[in-house]
Amino acid sequence: ARATGVGSSSAVGAWSEAHRGHRYVPGLSTGDCSPAFAWSEDSQPARHGSRMALVATTISFSTYWHWLVEGLLQVVRLDELGCIAEVDDVMIQTDPNPPSYLVESLQAAGMDTATVHVVSEPFDVLVDELIVPKLHRAGGFVASLTPLDRSTLVPQRRKVSRAALQYVDALRDRIGVSGSRPADGRRLYVSRRDAARRRISNEEALESALRAQGFETVVAGELSFAEQVATFRDADMIVGPH
Repeated sequence: ARATGVGSSSAVGAWSEAHRGHRYVPGLSTGDCSPAFAWSEDSQPARHGSRMALVATTISFSTYWHWLVEGLLQVVRLDELGCIAEVDDVMIQTDPNPPSYLVESLQAAGMDTATVHVVSEPFDVLVDELIVPKLHRAGGFVASLTPLDRSTLVPQRRKVSRAALQYVDALRDRIGVSGSRPADGRRLYVSRRDAARRRISNEEALESALRAQGFETVVAGELSFAEQVATFRDADMIVGPH
C-alpha cells in the first residue's frame, strides 16, 4: 500500500495480487494517481504486520470539521465495528505538524495511541490486508491508473456518507457531550480573531451588540480539546461566522 501526496491532496492505493496490478481509492485520490504507485525495483515496501486500517481524506485533517467528521468519526466507527481490535495498526494520514486537538480528541474518544498512529509523511507498507473506510459515496476500488473521471467523482467526494453519520452519537457519548442541554445554558460568540481568514471586520461592534444579549466571546483556538468540549456542551446558543 502507498499513501502519498498529489499536490495538496492525498493519493491512496495498493498492489493487488488477486488482480496483478495497482488499484487506487477514488474517494481518497485526486487527479492522475500514478505517482502513488511509482515503486522502483530497489524500494519495495517492507512488511508491516498482516492487517492495517488506513484513515485518510482528500482534503485535509488540519481543519477542525474535516478531522471531527471525516477523521475521528471514522476511527470511532472502526472501533465500534470491532475492526481496531482485529488489526495490527491504524494509520491516520495527516498534514505535517498536525494540530494538538487531533491527538487530544483521539485520547478523549478512548483510542489507544500505541495502536492508532498519526502519520504526517508519505509512507509505503506491505500488509496482507489493507482496510480503508469509505468516507465518500465515490467509493470502492477502481482498477485503473488513468486520470479520474472528474465529472463524476469530484462532485461526490465531499459528501459524508450516512454510514459515518450514524456514529455521531457514539462519538458524543465517548467525549462526554451526550444528554440534554441545560435550560439556562451559555450564549457563546465564537471569534475568529486568531485566524488567518474569515475574520469579522467590525468585530468590536458585533461583540458589544452580542454582550447586550448575554453573549460571551470564545476564541476556540486558545482552548484545549477538553476545554472546548466542556464549553460547547453547556451552550444554549452559539453565534459565529462560517
